[in-house]
Amino acid sequence: MKSPLRWLKRRREVARQTPRRQELERQLTDAWNRSVRLLPASTKGGYDEIYYATDGQERIAVVRVNSPHRRTPQQGMGCLL
Repeated sequence: MKSPLRWLKRRREVARQTPRRQELERQLTDAWNRSVRLLPASTKGGYDEIYYATDGQERIAVVRVNSPHRRTPQQGMGCLL
């Protein structure tokens, strides 16, 4: 069973990506001439988000989006030179 705090953190990450996800949905819909929705894939974290692009009936593609809200190891450690 997933930890409630982990679930809450994941929900917050997905919510923070909503504006970018919606922008990508519009761009993909225009490019492919079909209605596209991006559904978050179940992942275990990382420095980007993975989405499944679907048209409501089938999975069309897997989309990987950098998450600007995640800290990279370099951001958190400072200079180690």
